[in-house]
Amino acid sequence: QPHAHHTIMARRLAVIQARAMGGQGTAVTATLNWCLNAAFTSSRRRLSGGPHHPAPASAHERVDAIRSDRCHQLAATLGGGPAALSDGSHAPLFTHWTSWQTHCPLDETGLDGHPIRGGKHDLSLDVPSDWRRMFGGSVLTFPGAQPKIGQPLRRVSRIENVVEKPNAVTPMKLCGIVHDYTCETTGELAFTEEQTIIYIAPRAQGHPTPPKAPRRPTEVQPELARLTPTSTMLFRYSALTFNSHRIHYDLAFCQEVEGYENLVVHGPLMATLLGQHAACLMPAASRVSTFTWRALEPVLCTEQITLHGGGATAAEGGTSPTTARLYVQKEHGGTAVEATVTFAPL
Repeated sequence: QPHAHHTIMARRLAVIQARAMGGQGTAVTATLNWCLNAAFTSSRRRLSGGPHHPAPASAHERVDAIRSDRCHQLAATLGGGPAALSDGSHAPLFTHWTSWQTHCPLDETGLDGHPIRGGKHDLSLDVPSDWRRMFGGSVLTFPGAQPKIGQPLRRVSRIENVVEKPNAVTPMKLCGIVHDYTCETTGELAFTEEQTIIYIAPRAQGHPTPPKAPRRPTEVQPELARLTPTSTMLFRYSALTFNSHRIHYDLAFCQEVEGYENLVVHGPLMATLLGQHAACLMPAASRVSTFTWRALEPVLCTEQITLHGGGATAAEGGTSPTTARLYVQKEHGGTAVEATVTFAPL
């Protein structure tokens, strides 16, 4: 990328300034927390807030399937998961992220490891190379039962909308991407995912972000599990999802360019963990109807996290959806990821 060296030097200078103002990584993390909290919540293919712009006309289309071997590898990486992971069994939530991958050549990746912005291998905005890219969250919608492992599905992906969040300190662009998965043999819609991708401009000099109090859950839920993500877990998950974003495996990049003290845990990894436990909360004779998650605060490698969830009870008469709430809690008590899942009767 042009002027990549200048970008690295500017980032390093910003990190040095942040450390001088209040502790290693404090200002950087505070900036990221502010950006995540300012981002929108996806709502049926419409982004809220800020000026809207027409989506680019391009769309990507590909046929693939959720594969049994990758489901087993994901279970071996994160633990848990159902015992039946063979062809024909229902695919666990978020295992689709191990398929339909972007086959981007190495020489067409940017400084951060992502495909070059606006390139042909990824649905992304054509923003400057020094803007950060984050997966802010997504909404999964299932009109019927979850897809089955080995079932060929056609994914049609498009940028649905773009919203600018103008700000004199840290401008952002919010990109809504919709993925429709249809059965290759019947043409029926299997499920839809609406993703929120956040692009954040470099922070203006002389405008430090004051640290914010940790975000607490609105409703405290029972503890389901606790674990400490390791660098091996992050590496395996990056490999399974073909995610080459350097904040997940390149410690020098994290510290010297991004300003983090350690590797950053994938938001989708934590969403997948919550998805595993959502299945355990599902009432009898029910199926997942929607699963909505969003990232709120970054989690660093070797930082213990606690998974919480509850609230799902069988609806009266068994004819109405029920709802469960889940979240990932950090060591200091802040909420890293929150999720809501609705169950519909079979």
